[in-house]
Amino acid sequence: MELHRVTNIIVHPNFDQDTIDFDIAVVIVNIPFKYNQLVGPACLPFLNPTNTFEKRQVHLLGWGLLNIGGTQATILQQIKARVVAIEKCKELGKSNSDWSKQLCVLGNNKTTCQSDNGGPVLWRDPVTKRTFLVGIISPNPSCDPEVPSINLRVGAYLDWIERQALKDYSYCKLELDLKLQIQSSDLSIQI
Repeated sequence: MELHRVTNIIVHPNFDQDTIDFDIAVVIVNIPFKYNQLVGPACLPFLNPTNTFEKRQVHLLGWGLLNIGGTQATILQQIKARVVAIEKCKELGKSNSDWSKQLCVLGNNKTTCQSDNGGPVLWRDPVTKRTFLVGIISPNPSCDPEVPSINLRVGAYLDWIERQALKDYSYCKLELDLKLQIQSSDLSIQI
């Protein structure tokens, strides 16, 4: 097992514990991760920065409580869920939330719970087979599987993430660069 030491945590400057907005940070580690069959990158959604991913299946991962007041997970938990209309979460959230920066997720008789916050909300592109980090789990104090959970939408924070990142990062931007090249090639052919 490879251990990484955290060398810096960059918290969003607008983070406020009283809201669910801006609950994001970039973590810098001392050495790069070595990818293998169990460890790999999750792409950032550069091609879909405004996509709400509504009706898409996502996977949420966490080490939180197994149920309200219950025990902490000793193995990584995974929930298959669907992104639902943000209106389903508006009635649950704080009135000062910026709903354009949130994902509303409903699991199939499962949900996130305390200590899952900060975990990933992942979507696998059926065409490219790449996994994308589309959300970050927000605190869910109810742990009620019948109630949708509110999660941060990563696409709303891509500009901020890029400003914090090291200069040699990739985060699957190759796909974005390739798409731009194809579009500019298409433009030149059409002229």
